[in-house]
Amino acid sequence: MELRAIPIDAHVTISASVVRPSHGAPGRWPAVVLAHGAGTDRTHPSLRGWQDALASAGYLALVFN
Repeated sequence: MELRAIPIDAHVTISASVVRPSHGAPGRWPAVVLAHGAGTDRTHPSLRGWQDALASAGYLALVFN
């Protein structure tokens, strides 16, 4: 898992985690962007489970706050 800071504008940056598949051609993976619901954040165990499962299936998975 990689932690990233994504600049939105000059004053706003959001945090995100990215999990890359272990197989396939780097830079050629399909991607899925997941958003958390109210009352939790990107580190919630169910989101981490989805993120890992998607990466195992060959998808780059990004979860943001």
